[in-house]
Amino acid sequence: MTYKVNLLPPKLQREGLVDVRRLIIISLTTLVIAAILGGYGIFLFLFFNQKSELANTRQQLASLTPIANRVEEMRKERKKMEATLQAYGSLLKKQIIWSDLFYDLNKITPMDLWLVEVEISLPKEEQKTNQAKFINLKGLSLTVPSIGVFMNNLSQLSYFKEVKLVKLNKESEGISFQITTLLRE
Repeated sequence: MTYKVNLLPPKLQREGLVDVRRLIIISLTTLVIAAILGGYGIFLFLFFNQKSELANTRQQLASLTPIANRVEEMRKERKKMEATLQAYGSLLKKQIIWSDLFYDLNKITPMDLWLVEVEISLPKEEQKTNQAKFINLKGLSLTVPSIGVFMNNLSQLSYFKEVKLVKLNKESEGISFQITTLLRE
């Protein structure tokens, strides 16, 4: 067996002694510095990554802005068209099919009676409050009873509420008349 003897003073003797306190301080300091440097590196990586993503997003936004504007214009146009369609639909619901009315007038008119003028108007006293329409029928007939039959036939049609004889005159061509009717809504 061989023995090792160290004759140096204890301060200089380093071989077997490890200063644990100093080793812990150096290790902790190294770990803290490594953590700070690692965190800063991760921060820089994330910062530049986010910066490039922001630049890409701005570029996409710039390219999508005209498309978004067109879509917004299309939405506004669609709303206008829908409003127009609703207005048109309400007008169609209120519209009297004039061809049917004239066809029915032709069917009920006696042979010796003919219409000269058909005028559709709003009465002056009801223009502001009621939208009822009047139809003024002017014509000629060879006999007075044909005018009475025509008025009776008019009152039978579903288009009219009231039928009134306004004027009756004897002329050289026959008997002229004017009848006023109120249209049903």
